[in-house]
Amino acid sequence: MTPDAVTLAIDGRDVQVPRGWTVLQACESAGVEIPTLCTDPRLKPYGACRMCVVEIQPGPPRPTASCTTPAANGMKVVTNSASIKAVRRHVIELQLQHHPLDCPYCDQAGTCELQDETFAQDIHQSPYETVSKAFPEEILNEVILINHNRCIQCGRCVRMCDEQIGVHALDFVQRGVSTFIAPAQHKFMDCERCGMCIETCPVGALLSRPFKHSARSWQTEKAASTCPHCAVGCALLVESRHGAVVRTRANGLEDPGRGILCAKGFFGHSFVDSPERIQRPLMRKNGMLTAVPWSEALHFVADRLREVRDRYGPSAIGVVGSPNCTNEDNYALQKLARAVLGTNNVYSQDDGFHTTYRAITDVLGSGALLRPQDDLLQADLILIAGADIGQSHNVVGAHIKAAARFDGRRLVVATRLATGFDQFATATARVRPGSEASFLAALAGVEIAQIEAKTGVSAAQLARLRELLASARSVAVVWDTGLWTRGRAERIARAVANLALAYPDVRLFPLAERANAVGTLLTGMAPDELPGLRALSDAAERAAFEQIVGATTPATPGLAWPAFAYAGRLKALYVMGEDVVGGAEEPDALRAALASAELVVVQDIFMNATAALAHVVLPGASFAEKGGHFTNFEGRWGRLTRAIGSVGEARPDWEIVARLAATLGGDFGWRTDAPITAELEQVWRVPPTTGSREAAHVDGAAAPDASGDALVLATEQHLYTAGVTGRFAPSFTVMLPEAIAELNDEDAGRLSLTSGDRITLSAEMGALDLKVLVSARVPRGVVSLPDRFIEAPPRSLHRRTPDGVGVKVTKR
Repeated sequence: MTPDAVTLAIDGRDVQVPRGWTVLQACESAGVEIPTLCTDPRLKPYGACRMCVVEIQPGPPRPTASCTTPAANGMKVVTNSASIKAVRRHVIELQLQHHPLDCPYCDQAGTCELQDETFAQDIHQSPYETVSKAFPEEILNEVILINHNRCIQCGRCVRMCDEQIGVHALDFVQRGVSTFIAPAQHKFMDCERCGMCIETCPVGALLSRPFKHSARSWQTEKAASTCPHCAVGCALLVESRHGAVVRTRANGLEDPGRGILCAKGFFGHSFVDSPERIQRPLMRKNGMLTAVPWSEALHFVADRLREVRDRYGPSAIGVVGSPNCTNEDNYALQKLARAVLGTNNVYSQDDGFHTTYRAITDVLGSGALLRPQDDLLQADLILIAGADIGQSHNVVGAHIKAAARFDGRRLVVATRLATGFDQFATATARVRPGSEASFLAALAGVEIAQIEAKTGVSAAQLARLRELLASARSVAVVWDTGLWTRGRAERIARAVANLALAYPDVRLFPLAERANAVGTLLTGMAPDELPGLRALSDAAERAAFEQIVGATTPATPGLAWPAFAYAGRLKALYVMGEDVVGGAEEPDALRAALASAELVVVQDIFMNATAALAHVVLPGASFAEKGGHFTNFEGRWGRLTRAIGSVGEARPDWEIVARLAATLGGDFGWRTDAPITAELEQVWRVPPTTGSREAAHVDGAAAPDASGDALVLATEQHLYTAGVTGRFAPSFTVMLPEAIAELNDEDAGRLSLTSGDRITLSAEMGALDLKVLVSARVPRGVVSLPDRFIEAPPRSLHRRTPDGVGVKVTKR
């Protein structure tokens, strides 16, 4: 026996388990089933229900809760004696004294743990006088309701919200037989709407309002998949009925999600069945997009591509992939471009992560990024910098909270707005929007002039943070690379690289905004790189790639996007899963370029600004309608399994591309996504590089307007926007019906504003009409506006980088 193991006897059989395990865990590892109602493997032992009792010797043969008792050497555990069975039966009978037998219409029927134990104990009714509860269902918030009559007070919902999510939005109220579960705020449950209280409830007391009475558990078809809303890549169980997705749930306890979801994963699936979906191929006829058969659309696109290639050459054609699409989708598109059309004008619009990756690996080498989540959570000190990752990457944020609370990790929160992390932090700092790179450079020891005026962080705060970093055995730096970094992602990345050079064992975790930004990088969605980050200019690398895929690729790198899109070279553009006009730095110039192009094809699930200009619009498939993989922030592949048939005539994106290739005479031979995955596995790699190891001087921030008239704009992703698709998800639109500008109470008072007032938010390019929320999370001198709102885009305020610019707030 090793020092880290203990041996005990369970029902007469010796079992060896790791030291620190409970008796319940030991029994489960030995295949001995112990019933429980209050136990959830995601939560700490609690011992409330007394269903898991066993007898333990030495000692009197009394019932002992196995979930809270540590396993020890020499223990003799009896799990099935007559007295233990009687105790368990008695527990169920007492529960049934109050629990309504409304199984025929309870949403939990079929997965109810109390129902299962009642059946297992062969109990038909409680021997005690039934004391029925008659409380009405209570709506807790927009998506969650509670049926107090069913609640068995196991505490799982309270503990889940506290231990795993770090919010504590639910609590026990009153005492004894009068105890019930209620929002900690006592009225409206203003929580993160993650749905994990619903997920952990064993009896259907907590319910999803969107799912209620949609299906019974045995009526749904279930498919394992991966969440499409951010780069964490949480595992999902997609449940459907009659060809429609009815709910999504957490699937398994493995990394990266570890059995939890956020609001996006739990409630964000309803965009799949939106009536706004593109359901048929559309072609522009007489100025109008008109539904046509697939064959007509594909032959038209193929003919036009041949004409453009023959007249202007392959370099007049470009393709744009998307982090919203799978590895297989993007790989297929770049193969169409290179092997069939003969062009390396291959692009992806995720500037933030791609720029960050290249800037950091140039300095620190390839081993600096795509590290496992454990490296983040096991670091001695965790630094969250920039935007609030609790909004953009909520599940990683929840894991970080738990690491700070329960695992002794020190947490430093250097964000622009107050966050849910602050209460668990060793130190906090509010960094002025636009000055993040300067702050991080100063943290690395670079002398920055006027650092306090530029960043809002005092010299004393900065010194304190430097001391914390210097005293840490290891440091993990985590930041979101979303739209707020546009125009300064490289500066931020180089400042973070400086940190890695200044302190020992610094681990870097840039978090891409969208689900497959890492995948687009590694599948070759760049004009100068082949899949696997192979340099296209390297003849040996190109030859090795061509041998694997069995196709020839052009040797000349493609044009940079600005040189292709804005300099009159664009004659044909194929866009998959992306709105290049909506995300353009020069939207008017790009509109003009597309208007003069001979072919614009958009392949997507919803109409957008680019599709409105297209000659052909093709209906792509959502994550629930296709197989493939996303690549998360660790470089881990997350599998998508087709859960439903296609909506309308939509098809998987890789299939559309493959059919087009075949129409052009370049049939890839793909009939499922499996051979694409196999081909990708051969080319997928991150080549080892060492980096320059040279620090760079980084600044670029400016002191704010001395007049104090303008406020600084902070644009960050909101938890309930979930990218563009979130605006087509009814569950999200009811949580956050419109974009709201948040102001500090001091600024609001100066401007005579109260919550609910309407304002005009204006800058150099335009203005937005918005509702105001007076919020303590926004520092003085800052106004916060969520990005990814179609109806209120921050980009309408400033052409290139709205985040960090001065804006004017006027009461309407």
